Amino acid sequence: MQIVVMSDTHGEWNRAKQVFQDCQNADVFIHCGDIGYDVRGLPPCCYVKGNHDSQQTFPIMRILHEAGYTMLVTHGQCFEKEAIERIVMYEGMSYEALQREVVQHLEDCLYREAKRHDCQVVLYGHTHAASIYQRAGVWLINPGSLAYGESGCTYAVIELGEDVSAEIRKIKVE
Repeated sequence: MQIVVMSDTHGEWNRAKQVFQDCQNADVFIHCGDIGYDVRGLPPCCYVKGNHDSQQTFPIMRILHEAGYTMLVTHGQCFEKEAIERIVMYEGMSYEALQREVVQHLEDCLYREAKRHDCQVVLYGHTHAASIYQRAGVWLINPGSLAYGESGCTYAVIELGEDVSAEIRKIKVE
């Protein structure tokens, strides 16, 4: 089963449309929030609400079951308060080090939440930094941002079978 994951489009509908077209044979499309456009009339996609989606009525977190895997889907902002409380302790830290600390704390929270729900896969956004890694049996996958981000304009393609495989892909921006 092929799943395509997007996040943080921030209104860049043409870039999302490009992903829908490039991956039209995918079984499932998921958007991890900060959508920024009206989703009515678009191809079927599972959405969650991001911190910039005040007009959207989607949940901030979903638990999905696909191909024998349980997946936690969220934008990630629901764990932001904990991260902010933690970083207040790091006065004098460089911006890059602080950013790494916040992302690490977010991933720690997501990992704990995945374990709480018996999930094998976590799909999230918010940081605009694409990443794929496995931690003690849980895949944490951030597709990056289609609008902007340190990884370029990216999304993730996941294959669910006997194992999980995932890759980050970039779109061409004109």
